[in-house]
Amino acid sequence: YFRNSNKDIFNQQLVICEKLNDYNANICVNVVVNRGNLNDRDGMVNLINKLDYIGKWQFFQFVPSGKYGLINRKKFEINDLEFEYYKKNIIKKAKYKENLEFKSIKDRDKKYILIDNSGNAWLYSTQEHSFNRKIIGNIKNKKDWKKICFFCKKGN
Repeated sequence: YFRNSNKDIFNQQLVICEKLNDYNANICVNVVVNRGNLNDRDGMVNLINKLDYIGKWQFFQFVPSGKYGLINRKKFEINDLEFEYYKKNIIKKAKYKENLEFKSIKDRDKKYILIDNSGNAWLYSTQEHSFNRKIIGNIKNKKDWKKICFFCKKGN
């Protein structure tokens, strides 16, 4: 929804992947599984099987992690069972299973530092499903770097 200003973005991204492949780049594609693409499992499997040069496919369960994610939460959010069903169907039909990674909300709890467009760094937690998040620091402020790096090394 938020990228619908560029109607041809999907094809543009495919062209970029093809060009990167021409240079033997190691390509990883991230897919956010959400209400909008949940039922297009066959289309995703066809894409995975067609683009056999992609080194890794990472599938993330949608997380309402920012202002617009929270505003549009009901349009995109899927539950754990829906994500698991999606995962099982993709794995069952994909040729290149070893290139697939699936990361649910629970898998990512307190394991990723998120940085918003203002430079604020924060941890996503399943206990904090609101826009009132605890900010670790801001990447634009050198004084915050040590604290941010501490959380990166800590891993939770």
